[in-house]
Amino acid sequence: MEIDKYVWIKGYEGLYKINRNGDVVSSPRKGTQGRVLRRFLGEYFFYVLCRDGKCKKKSIHRLLATNFLDNEHKKPLVNHLDGDKFNNSLSNLEWCTHSENIKHAYDNGLITPKRGDLNGNRKLSSDQVRQIRQIAASRGKHYKRKELSLLYGVSECTIKEVVNRRRNNWQED
Repeated sequence: MEIDKYVWIKGYEGLYKINRNGDVVSSPRKGTQGRVLRRFLGEYFFYVLCRDGKCKKKSIHRLLATNFLDNEHKKPLVNHLDGDKFNNSLSNLEWCTHSENIKHAYDNGLITPKRGDLNGNRKLSSDQVRQIRQIAASRGKHYKRKELSLLYGVSECTIKEVVNRRRNNWQED
C-alpha cells in the first residue's frame, strides 16, 4: 500500500481522509476547499474533527489503529510498543486490553509500583514496619502476631508478611 494513499476515516466518511503516516486532510465542502489539518500536541498528538456541527479531539494513534490495524479480538485500547506516545508509526502500535496496557507499562518501566510510604493505600508507615520488625527480632520466633496486629490495627497475616518480608510491599530498612 502506498504511504500517501488516503482512506476515509471511519465515522467521518466524506469529511476526512487519513494516510498511513497519520496525515489527515479534509474534503472540499460548502465553505471550505479542503486542506491538510494541523496536528495539536496534548498528552498525545491529536486532530480536531468536526461532524454535524460537533467537534471532537481524536488522537492520531487511535485514528491510525482504527483505520489501518486489524482488531479481530475487539480490544479497546491502542498501545505504543516502544512506550513513546509520540511515535505513531503503524509498526509501533497494537490493540490491547486495559490489563495488557498496564502490564506493558510496568514491564517497560513507564510506571513504577508505589511501595512503602508512597503507596496511598498503605496500612503501615515505614517507621511502623521497622518497629514491627525490631519487636519480632527481639522476641525471636516467639513474637505474638495477634498482639502486634491489635497494636497496629492490621491483620495477623499482614504482620507475618512484614516480619518475613513477603511480597516486597514494604521498603527495606
